[in-house]
Amino acid sequence: MDRQISRQRARFACSSEIDKHARRVAWHSMHWMDRIGELAVNLESRRADIAAASALAAGHGLPILVAVACGLVLAPLAIYLTLADD
Repeated sequence: MDRQISRQRARFACSSEIDKHARRVAWHSMHWMDRIGELAVNLESRRADIAAASALAAGHGLPILVAVACGLVLAPLAIYLTLADD
């Protein structure tokens, strides 16, 4: 009989832990949904700024891409050549 009671206690302990973790996940997901809602409201209020930045990037996309590529390739190459022991 004692073995049966201890199994029941173990089942109850496991189910209460699962319940506790499920409630914690639900609580965190509610906070994340709230943050996503705040982000949507913030983006809605800044829609004109985002549209202007997108238009600027679209109009100057190629020069920006070339500048970034040069920075990513030429800067490490210049550092390597400067620090290289010939």
